[in-house]
Amino acid sequence: MKKDLLEKLGKYGLSAGAVVGAGATAQGQITYTDLNPDVTVTANGFYQLDLNNDMTIDFTINANGYSYTYGSYSSGSNLIYASGNANNGIMMDSSFYAYALSSGSAINNAASWSNNGSLVGSFFFASSTFSFSTSYGAWTGGVTDKYLGLRVEISGSYYYGWARLDVPGPDEFTIKDYAIQTNAGLSIDAGQDFALPPAPADVAMNVVGTDVDNNANGLDLQVAFDMAMDETTVSAYRIMVVKAANAGTFDLAAAQTVPSINYETVTPTGANISTVLNASSRDVDGNFIIENQPYRIFIMSVADGTNAQFNALSNMSNEVTLTTPALPSDPALNPVAADIDDNANGSDLEVTWDAAADESKVVIYRAIAVKSANAASFTVNDAQSTPLASGKTLLPNGSANYTMVLNSTQNDADGDPIVEGVPYRIIIQSVADGTNANADTISMPSNEVTLNPIVTAEAPQNVMLADVDDNVNGSDVEVTFDQVMDESTISEYRVFVIKSNDAAAFDLTTAMANNEFTTVTPMNQNITLVLDATFRDTDGDLITKDEPYRARVVSVADGTNAQLNSISNISNEITLDDPLSVDSPEDVNMSVFFTGETIRITSGDRLTAVEVFDLTGASVISVQANANRLDITTAELSSGIYMVHATSEEAQSVQKVIIP
Repeated sequence: MKKDLLEKLGKYGLSAGAVVGAGATAQGQITYTDLNPDVTVTANGFYQLDLNNDMTIDFTINANGYSYTYGSYSSGSNLIYASGNANNGIMMDSSFYAYALSSGSAINNAASWSNNGSLVGSFFFASSTFSFSTSYGAWTGGVTDKYLGLRVEISGSYYYGWARLDVPGPDEFTIKDYAIQTNAGLSIDAGQDFALPPAPADVAMNVVGTDVDNNANGLDLQVAFDMAMDETTVSAYRIMVVKAANAGTFDLAAAQTVPSINYETVTPTGANISTVLNASSRDVDGNFIIENQPYRIFIMSVADGTNAQFNALSNMSNEVTLTTPALPSDPALNPVAADIDDNANGSDLEVTWDAAADESKVVIYRAIAVKSANAASFTVNDAQSTPLASGKTLLPNGSANYTMVLNSTQNDADGDPIVEGVPYRIIIQSVADGTNANADTISMPSNEVTLNPIVTAEAPQNVMLADVDDNVNGSDVEVTFDQVMDESTISEYRVFVIKSNDAAAFDLTTAMANNEFTTVTPMNQNITLVLDATFRDTDGDLITKDEPYRARVVSVADGTNAQLNSISNISNEITLDDPLSVDSPEDVNMSVFFTGETIRITSGDRLTAVEVFDLTGASVISVQANANRLDITTAELSSGIYMVHATSEEAQSVQKVIIP
């Protein structure tokens, strides 16, 4: 035991006159003194307590320091005086008696303290008469191992401590040990003889920032976060708005240096917090919160100083940027894409679309080819980030619809060249004008189109006409032609009958614009077709006698295996005969008829050749001639209708003959 401590203890008035030893140790932030042996004070004795062992008496504790007798009534109490400093104090209850604290009770600034002059308080009071006795305060009835809560004022700051006593009666007590917290303002628990590690406040969780309005200041920024799990450790939350670019280096040390004008304070409520900042709110750099500046938000939990001694910083929030209201442009409508050429690049792609509903919002249209697999997920942001080389632009001009052919050097949205064999869809970006609209829009994707070599459907061959009846209308006309080699390229055949004088000018373009035709479905065989009685020629006139006709047949492409239509050569010429007569020879001075055994051909000039065809178009007889009359035997021919093609030195004629 230190000499000065022994000298000090020698000054204590001890009724037993015993020698007392003590040992003091510093445990972190707490100085603890164990009296060994314990010191017992009896009637009219006192103990002078130097709580922090600085050789200055802080408290004097008296045993039966006060008594009063009136008749049969007497009283006594143990009193505590503040020695040397009237601001020293004792924890008192609402009746101004000293608490008899249990081990672990908190001793801090939240308690009620008595420091009314040199008399700090009474911790025991008893009275008695002949018939009864009454006790007051928490230390009556024999108390063992309870604690006085004590406070010492040094240089304007309070330090909290305790002393452990046994009090068996009104005129005796034993003091066993005591301790003091050496950090100003920090709490100590009754019986605590060493410092616990300083504890941080609990952190706020799940910090979320949201743009909720359009005031271009802090009133737009809503901050929400989950309360700390133990809010007894938190005296306040500080909302700190940090520029997103700086958020990665913003830590607790930086947060603790932020001036109060640059954060908002929220008091714990026992519930999760959601609050909107003020118009004058600033970020941690002191700048007003504005639009178009990315921010992240931190919440600093300020330690209460008792249950926690250190502040704590939350994780950063999501990134939030205040923006003006989105005013989208109107989208282009109904885009349709087509493969129109065979260059194996973007110049093969044509797109048409309907104008946006309000073109005052659109400064430019931009056509973007998107791989078909990506089109459904293609967004406005994707369109805006597409390189310039991947979109062709067109200025609105008030038209109801637009047509555009892409560039030969144009890439798709991924930056890849537009090539054959890849399915694409076209999307039209409506770029906002910046005044009537500030946000772009995109159209729905077009139909799918894949660039392929342009294939022309094969044209029919050997188109032949024949007069096969005597109704003097279309039902007299038989058309035959050979099927094309690859009918997978054909969706249908269209048969046109043309007045002979117009046949040379009747080309594919004219045919595709003409509606006077009959349709034949490909049948994987050569075609023989007798027309309908109401069939009309390409001028819209009914088929009649005395009018020479020729025919042409169009192969209509199926659109997949072939993209372009084709037209046949012009057929032979026919003119319908009168009913029941042999084909008139007047125009060519020739006659053809069946004699019963032969086909006889006569001509005003010398015949040179004769060929007989059946109705399939097959040649069945072919002979050379050098006379004005020729008889051809028919013994090997079957009954039926045949076409006789006779050629003379001056003319030629195709006429019908019927063999019974």
